[in-house]
Formats: sequence, structure tokens, C-alpha cells
Amino acid sequence: MALIGIGNGGSSVTRLMGVLSSCDAEKQAVIQAASWTLESTGLALGITIASTVFEKVSREKLRTQLVGRPELLQKLTMNFGVLRGLEGKEKEGVVDVYMKALRTVFLVAMAEMVVSAVISFMMRNNKIEDDEDEGERVGETGAEQKEDARSLRHEAVDT
Repeated sequence: MALIGIGNGGSSVTRLMGVLSSCDAEKQAVIQAASWTLESTGLALGITIASTVFEKVSREKLRTQLVGRPELLQKLTMNFGVLRGLEGKEKEGVVDVYMKALRTVFLVAMAEMVVSAVISFMMRNNKIEDDEDEGERVGETGAEQKEDARSLRHEAVDT
């Protein structure tokens, strides 16, 4: 899961720049906010799906394994710390159930990644155009560029 988080964080800026290059300058703030909203919604949905899958699979498998022990089933689904109090085959069985549930969560996450990859192949690439002024500014020094930026800010404040 950490690798998924690192990959998502590392690609976040690249994805945002790609999205921003596809829209007009006056709409970029709205597009950026929408992108962040969708990213946050996707992360929340991913965590919700993963926890739901884990809970469902572990509950089903524990129910079949702990037949006749509903109080232990209830305790285990509410608090993983109860696992420390178990011993022998019972503990091994419960750990095995949790590992199977975790494996299922990883398979669901893998399926989500495959679907995302397939969808990303359907996106078109946009060429990022250079600013017209940039070619003329190549010979300017850093001090001249800072002075130009300062004067532009003053003009923006004055208007």
C-alpha cells in the first residue's frame, strides 16, 4: 500500500500539469480544484473499498471457522487485540483468515490499478506550447527577469 501511495504522490504533479495544459488559462483554477477534489474522492473511495472488502471476507471466513463461538466472532470483528489472547490452532486459523482477507484486498487494489491503466491509455496527449515572450527573453539575466516580474506585479495592483 505504501508503494501505491508513493506512486500516486509522485504522479500527482505530472497528472495535474497534463490536465492544466488541456484547458484555457482562465479555467485553470477551476480545473485544478476539480482535479484535487477527484483525487481526494478517489483516495477516500479506495480506502472505503479496501476496508469493506477486508471486513466482508474476514467476517465470512471467521463465521465458518468459529462455528458455535459467536461471542469470539463478535470480539474479533470489533477488536484485533483479542487475537493476542488466542492460542494454538485457533490463533493460527484466525491469522490465516486475516491473511486471506488481506490478500483479497491486494487483488482488488490490483484490479483497480489495471482498470486505471487501461483508462489512462485512452487519454490523448497535448503538446504544451511555449510562451511567445519566452524566445525573446533567452538572453536576459536573472536580474532583468526579476525587474520585469516586479513591474508586472505593480501594474496588476494599479489596475
